[in-house]
Amino acid sequence: MAENKEQWKDFFNAEKGLFEFLRRFCDCLHSIGVNNETAPHLSYAEYVTPAGVTLERPPRFIHWIGRLRSSEDELTYAELAKHVLDMYRKAVGKKFTHYPVRFPEFYKSVDQINISSSSAYSSKSLDANDVVRLKTLQYINTNQRTNAIRLLNDDIKILNGAGYPGAYVANVTDLRAVAVALEIPAQIIIKKAGGGKIQMREYTGQQYRALVRKSGETKGLRKKLGLMVLSNDSIADIFFSAPQAPRKHSYESCGTSVDLQIHTDVKLWVK
Repeated sequence: MAENKEQWKDFFNAEKGLFEFLRRFCDCLHSIGVNNETAPHLSYAEYVTPAGVTLERPPRFIHWIGRLRSSEDELTYAELAKHVLDMYRKAVGKKFTHYPVRFPEFYKSVDQINISSSSAYSSKSLDANDVVRLKTLQYINTNQRTNAIRLLNDDIKILNGAGYPGAYVANVTDLRAVAVALEIPAQIIIKKAGGGKIQMREYTGQQYRALVRKSGETKGLRKKLGLMVLSNDSIADIFFSAPQAPRKHSYESCGTSVDLQIHTDVKLWVK
């Protein structure tokens, strides 16, 4: 286990080195979803644990397009990017299947990029043994954590008054988020609904795709938008398609909405 931790540390250092190179030697043409406005693009986020320790975490998603300022930097970029990929495979070991979408991809002589987006959701039928995460509040320091817990405790009081007792504040600590969450046993919601089946739908984020057209091409290559690095000779005109209209699910039309009387990250219906 200790050896694996060292391999992950090597990967994180390699990735941070690549990010620094791209920030210095690329012009950022487009970037989406930088949560911490005080941090530079392509960076690890700092956060403070409840114990007061400052740590870093890598970005979960990257939607970034940059163009190298000089053709002479392509070789250096290629070496750094390969090192990141090699370190990741070494850290993952036998469980490796593929690289995440946020990993770097290089494109030469790009004339045009069309970006489109759509909302993504997950949906499931609640089981009595499930725990429903109603809301998640991220924080980066102890003051923000204290305020987040206060807000969630206010929600718990409202839930209690609405007939949904048993909600509680839970800690969330992983590579994706450092946060506190408002959770409640699913059986409480099911019981309040008279024992009927409950469908839960959760917004999981925006999906971004890019249609990349190179010089002399008409059809183009459609890809998920991650970390795109373009050669210095790329014109790279960027266009944005209108967002796809959300599809209305059947239970939104005929199901009865569960009103918890607080704002939540999920929607619940009695089927």
